[in-house]
Amino acid sequence: MLVAQLGSELIVAHHDLNRKKAYCCPVCQTKVILKLGTKIIPHFAHQSTATCISSEAETPEHLAGKVLLQLFFPQFQLEVYLPELKQRADLLWEIRALEFQCSPLSFPRFLERTYGYLASGYQPVWIFGKALQPEHKLTQLQKACLQFEAKKGFYLYGLDVTHQHFLLFRYVHWSYETGLSYQKIATNLTRQQQKSVKSTRRSSRFSYSEWLQQQLATKRKDIVQLQGKCYQHNQHLCYLAEWIYQESTFGLLFEHAVLYYRILFLKAASYVEWRALMTNEVISWTYPFLDREVVLHAFFLECIRLSKRTFS
Repeated sequence: MLVAQLGSELIVAHHDLNRKKAYCCPVCQTKVILKLGTKIIPHFAHQSTATCISSEAETPEHLAGKVLLQLFFPQFQLEVYLPELKQRADLLWEIRALEFQCSPLSFPRFLERTYGYLASGYQPVWIFGKALQPEHKLTQLQKACLQFEAKKGFYLYGLDVTHQHFLLFRYVHWSYETGLSYQKIATNLTRQQQKSVKSTRRSSRFSYSEWLQQQLATKRKDIVQLQGKCYQHNQHLCYLAEWIYQESTFGLLFEHAVLYYRILFLKAASYVEWRALMTNEVISWTYPFLDREVVLHAFFLECIRLSKRTFS
């Protein structure tokens, strides 16, 4: 932890390097020790037997990252305890809470913390450390942190502590042919300089229908299950209308299920009818920062545009 209490004041570790003062934890009010090692930045630590939420071990990356974030966002306060949630925000400013996540986090715990923030009127923003940043495919956690704006498309945030870069992964996109792609904007926190790096885009040797045929032949489980659902509507994954194989803005969320959702679109005479067919497909919505109804309506409009169907 970076913040301790001294009397009625809150003290940041690297602002007051006096080990002899009687510091205590702002949460549990027990004594904490100021540590001034050479490998980790100055920080406070509980006694080894402490059970306070602030006594959880933190990596050097996490401690240093919080300091960097406050330098970049000086209006934010470090390590604010929220009694109503019984948790501590890494940084907080009014209703905005920054969470710098460097180590794996269980998905149920992520949802619990995120929905707890939202239910209490806070707007959490998750920022990924080195080990959790996007590579070739988005994890469930990364997908759940996606946000969307017209100017950025789908986007995520990261922090490169080593190079002191705040990272914006924008225009995050997935399709069968190109895989995962995005544009990474790195802003140097000390010099306020930006650079842009595009992710590598692959291309497939096979058409989408040919690839699906291969996966069915090798009995890939998720594709076989998808084919089973298509059979219920007298459709085969490898012999669909050409427009159904085209890229979707929402492939990032639904991946290959886009094909089935488009088949359902062909069965419906209106958005209301299609939405009813989709009821069993989107029972669990694990994207806290995306409005399900807005996404589904935009998906339906995309189907209209690609299929060139008209509705009375």
